[in-house]
Amino acid sequence: MAFKAIPLETRSCKGCGVEFETTDPRKWFHKNGCGRAKFVKATNAWLLANRPHYPTEPCRTCGNPVVQYRTRRYDGEMRYCDRACLPQPKAPPLAKAVWPPRQYGACSGLPKGCSECKTGRQAGLCQRHSNKQWVLRQMLWTRLRWLLPRVCSQCSSTFQAWGSLAQLCKPCLSHNTKAQRKWMRIKRKHRMTGGSSNISPARLYDRDDRMCALCHRVTDHPRVWEQWMTSKRWMPNAPTVDHIIPLAKGGTHTWDNVQLAHWSCNGDKGDTIVTVAPKIITTFSTPVPSDEFVNLLYGVETA
Repeated sequence: MAFKAIPLETRSCKGCGVEFETTDPRKWFHKNGCGRAKFVKATNAWLLANRPHYPTEPCRTCGNPVVQYRTRRYDGEMRYCDRACLPQPKAPPLAKAVWPPRQYGACSGLPKGCSECKTGRQAGLCQRHSNKQWVLRQMLWTRLRWLLPRVCSQCSSTFQAWGSLAQLCKPCLSHNTKAQRKWMRIKRKHRMTGGSSNISPARLYDRDDRMCALCHRVTDHPRVWEQWMTSKRWMPNAPTVDHIIPLAKGGTHTWDNVQLAHWSCNGDKGDTIVTVAPKIITTFSTPVPSDEFVNLLYGVETA
């Protein structure tokens, strides 16, 4: 096997600049001492003493020579001969004096330190006792807000509300709830097309011949509602308007969907749809005994 001869190559030592001949393409120093720059911090003074063949340039501050031993990676690298020649950064502007926030309970007449635990340098309360005082104030304000009488936003009367933040007294709240329910019922009556507004218990009383459609009993005259406005008593036989298909189930407020019913029967039905046959009440007459039965009962002989 023939070996190819490697020619000698003249190179310049990267350490001291001396020219030497070598056949090893990996050798760049003519002796071991010239590669010491890899392990020694190459400052400007060391480069001037050990690398005199490197090009130099004047320092930007004092004019002393600065070694250019490699290509600069950024503008200003190795342009100064010493750290003392580096430009000093500008001092930040003096910040304005900011006084610490005044803590709760601070008093200039007290000695330095927390008035509760006697710790710290600032007069007043420490952070722990300040937070405790704040919690106590919030609890006291909450209790006062519950105990003090309140003013109704609707009728301007005073009332007590324990443990709540109500803005209305009980009568106004009850009235608003009833009015809202009544308004919602009126809206449900007229939300469907074809709703009639002239349906009343008096007209159903004449149309259905006074009979309740649920129990087939006679209802009272609609005039009883005039007594209810003054007495507010329970009238189970009063006539009411009952929807065959309830409004809550999508029924309409029309003549073909209403019927006459007792107040009690209408309340028992609620918003359900009656699918069974209505209850028919049959009235039985009192039986009259015959003469033969009476004579037999009392032992009277018949002729």
